[in-house]
Amino acid sequence: MSSNDEAVLALILAGGEGRRMGGADKGLVVRNGQPLIANAIATLKSFFALNSISEHLWISANRNLDHYHTLNVTGIVSDVHDEFLGPMAGLESALGIPNWEWLVCSPCDMPFIHAAVFSQLWHHRVNEGVSIAAIEQDGNERWFPVLTVSHRRAVERLPDLLTSGNRSLMSWIQQVPHQVVNFENTHAFQNCNTKNDLV
Repeated sequence: MSSNDEAVLALILAGGEGRRMGGADKGLVVRNGQPLIANAIATLKSFFALNSISEHLWISANRNLDHYHTLNVTGIVSDVHDEFLGPMAGLESALGIPNWEWLVCSPCDMPFIHAAVFSQLWHHRVNEGVSIAAIEQDGNERWFPVLTVSHRRAVERLPDLLTSGNRSLMSWIQQVPHQVVNFENTHAFQNCNTKNDLV
């Protein structure tokens, strides 16, 4: 089956509280003259183009929705829960979007990630499971559970986990078939958690 035959949804997670950023909406925080979300959008659009996949790009956001709706994406989706439950709730929100089999997930706050990362995750996708990005850091393998390609069957497990009080994406990934994809360019995986990281 070719890439064109499979329904692929890309989701940028921008629905967090931004606590370490002083409560700012991280997707709209400006770095080098543009909001962080703009880089994530451009990167995923490149991923779709490089892999000849029909573009289906959404943003998971819980505030400033009017602003997000002005961006050049397919749509905006919000958590189904009233309280902030973290990135797992953002991924769960994708279940409210119809017609997809595979979910490509990206955070909004990793401006150095490039389309090739998502291409590698896509090529290592796991039926009914998850492919996850990782790097070697201080002699250990560090996983990035918000940099993933997930099959819909795996994502469908999330509502039960959230209902049980389990918000750990790592726990979820370890419960489903998964493939760790290692990368050498550790700089690409730096994220912007605080205002100092924007420099």
